[in-house]
Amino acid sequence: MEGFKQGDFPKLEVWRSAVDKSPLWPTLPGVIAMATDDTVAPLGMPVLTLSDITRIADFVVEHAAVNIASCIH
Repeated sequence: MEGFKQGDFPKLEVWRSAVDKSPLWPTLPGVIAMATDDTVAPLGMPVLTLSDITRIADFVVEHAAVNIASCIH
């Protein structure tokens, strides 16, 4: 999301509990999942473990393929 947070497209928020800031997903449209080191999960949203790089990459690829397919049809 860096640099273009307000754009109208699906986003994956990366949030670390050690940073003294609130997550953006409650007020930022388009956040479809969160990658975090925190144990508290937002309701109704996939939460990916920040250290599970393979799962995060798979999630991004899966959702990119869905979005590309929807643009073609």
